[in-house]
Amino acid sequence: MSGKAFLRGWTDVHLPALPGREGPICIVECALAEDPRTVIAMLDETGSVHGHAPDTPLTISMRMDSNGWGYPQATVDTQATS
Repeated sequence: MSGKAFLRGWTDVHLPALPGREGPICIVECALAEDPRTVIAMLDETGSVHGHAPDTPLTISMRMDSNGWGYPQATVDTQATS
């Protein structure tokens, strides 16, 4: 997997929806660069997608938190958007 994707949409959840996470949580829907038909949901803990249009390039990765939970993360690919 390349670690690249494209933004499809996002929403903020204002409830404690994930273990160890307080709201709001930004959940991002993104299409993988390898196959845009493959759309998955990820977290954006920095809120970097706010205000960005569909098809904005994203970088995706897996990160573990201090509680031992791991979630896929998405952030705007600033190198591709500059």
